[in-house]
Amino acid sequence: MKKYSAEVQAFIKHNYIGTGHKEMADLLNKTFGMNYTKSQIKSYYGNHKMNSGLNGRFPKGHIPANKGKKGFHVPGSEKGWFKEGHMPINHKPVGSER
Repeated sequence: MKKYSAEVQAFIKHNYIGTGHKEMADLLNKTFGMNYTKSQIKSYYGNHKMNSGLNGRFPKGHIPANKGKKGFHVPGSEKGWFKEGHMPINHKPVGSER
């Protein structure tokens, strides 16, 4: 008995573009009442040279959720950032060379 029937193979071939492994496994399990796992679908995609086109990258022109927002800090904590009279460890006097 084959692991994938002809109709399951046709379904995968028709719907694999833009569909990830987990999503396809859930879709097959719901449609055909089977028990496919994410790794089985990943192997099927690889064995049949199928590329869903998903690569995990943000699309061109994507706007980040935190665009235009300032970095978060607790109000009032600014006064503790730089202590008066503190000399940084990498301080060099004026005129010194590296």
